[in-house]
Amino acid sequence: MHRVPDCSWPAAQGAMRPCQVPRLQVSVGLEYVVVQLQEVPVAQNFTVWFYWNQTHGSKGLRKEQGTQNYSLPSAQLLPCLCLQVWPDIPDPPRTTVCPFTQEPAAWARLWAQAELKLHLTGGTLSCSVAVPCAVPAELMPCWRPTRAGPCHELPHLRQALTLPSHHEFRTLQAHPNLCVQVRSDGQVQLMQCLQEGAARGRPADLLLMEIREQGNVTLCAMERGACVPLASSTCMGVGLGALEPQLQWDVRSGQCVQVWHAEGSAVGTGWACSLDKYLRVRWALVWMGGLLSTCCILLLLLLKKENLKGWLRMLKEDYGSGGALRGRRALILYSPDHAAFERLVGALAGALARLQLAVSLELWSRAELQARGPVAWLHAQRQRALQEGGTVVLLLSRGAVARCRQWLLRAPGEPPEDPAGAFSAALNCVLPDVLAGRAPGRYLAACFEELLPPAAVPEPLRALPLFALPAQLPAFLQALGGRRLGQHAPWLGASLQRALQDCRRHERAV
Repeated sequence: MHRVPDCSWPAAQGAMRPCQVPRLQVSVGLEYVVVQLQEVPVAQNFTVWFYWNQTHGSKGLRKEQGTQNYSLPSAQLLPCLCLQVWPDIPDPPRTTVCPFTQEPAAWARLWAQAELKLHLTGGTLSCSVAVPCAVPAELMPCWRPTRAGPCHELPHLRQALTLPSHHEFRTLQAHPNLCVQVRSDGQVQLMQCLQEGAARGRPADLLLMEIREQGNVTLCAMERGACVPLASSTCMGVGLGALEPQLQWDVRSGQCVQVWHAEGSAVGTGWACSLDKYLRVRWALVWMGGLLSTCCILLLLLLKKENLKGWLRMLKEDYGSGGALRGRRALILYSPDHAAFERLVGALAGALARLQLAVSLELWSRAELQARGPVAWLHAQRQRALQEGGTVVLLLSRGAVARCRQWLLRAPGEPPEDPAGAFSAALNCVLPDVLAGRAPGRYLAACFEELLPPAAVPEPLRALPLFALPAQLPAFLQALGGRRLGQHAPWLGASLQRALQDCRRHERAV
């Protein structure tokens, strides 16, 4: 047997024309990934194959022939996106490159497309994680008493695995406060809780653990990922040291719910014990003390009639202004330019909600939006807001203005650039109403003047009432239906300053 030179030999790659495969130059844009073939031999045609390199084989995306440039939507730019190129000859040599394994934007898109679901089957808790690429990760069960609170890791239950996968938590018992987090690269990428489904969280439930040492069993309270002795714990504002005998009795008598049981470990059974009956006694004492203090204050005010009248007048004005937005509804539409801008939008929506405005926001409805789809969710929220006499607020940014201009310049009948996006769906609802003159009284626009000058707003949108924030916050609140809310404008503006500074720093960095 005698081996002759082939394209695997380095010398043959430069000397033999069939072995000369072009190099790949990849450029990542906002909307598309552009691939350019460089150093293409004259009169030679090539085939380029785009595919996702997955654990159980490859998923082909597209295959092209020719020597021109190629492009893919940026939504397909994932860490496992690979390209292969070969000349159109028999038994050709192939060049393979996977250039996005360290691309931060590719990882961000991967986790945006990932999905974590919890399942309860016959009392057994399990979860399934779907991702388009194979990813090493950790599953971490945790405990979250309230929707807005932190989630505390449960000890000795973290599981390392490769996604996508399905995993059963055989030692866990279903409880509304249980959640599962997916951690990768040291960060929490996904989280799903049982209380987001049919079950509701129980804020008064305390998580206790049994610690077995030399035959003795003691209880400790889980606080921020650590187990604190009851004598030192002040969880939920209650001194648990004084309640230790009662809590031990609750565990022995079956009044607590078993959450997990770890065999062969120093950490034994985890119990969820309700503090509701102890909190009721505590709050009854607080209520009685507050009532007594109120009576004393009123008695003092009666001694000064003029002071009493002024106090009643102030109370009446504050109640009237604080409830002026009660029952009002607003749908806030925005373009998710970046995470800092979304935090700013969330800060504005949260401040309006504290003034008793019923706010609908994509940022707060991601689970419902994924279940129903952006178009259906948006139409339902818009119809509800308008039927109840509410307002649709178009919160403008540089990204929103760019998408508006693209919408206005597109050809009739041309589909939107991102039909699955919530903001693209919003433009398909709002802009036709604006152009047809159906917007007055139903829509208004606002922008943060430090991020987007009002002069940069496209001409058709200037038909809407436009407010530059935070300078025009009083007029903005009045347009939402609130009266006598001018006194709240300074507080609302101050609550936005930190998020606004983060946005400015982010845009300067970009």
